[in-house]
Amino acid sequence: MQEPEYQEKIWHIIAMIPEGKVVTYGQVAELARMLHPLAEFSRRDLLI
Repeated sequence: MQEPEYQEKIWHIIAMIPEGKVVTYGQVAELARMLHPLAEFSRRDLLI
């Protein structure tokens, strides 16, 4: 199975956020780094 693209990973992270909760771009980026430690994300990568 192929590893998801970075944008797809971001959507998976966003989907894990409980309804009604708010996170910052930085928090999403930190979660993304936890899932893929070598990945570098910029704010542009996190635009939805």
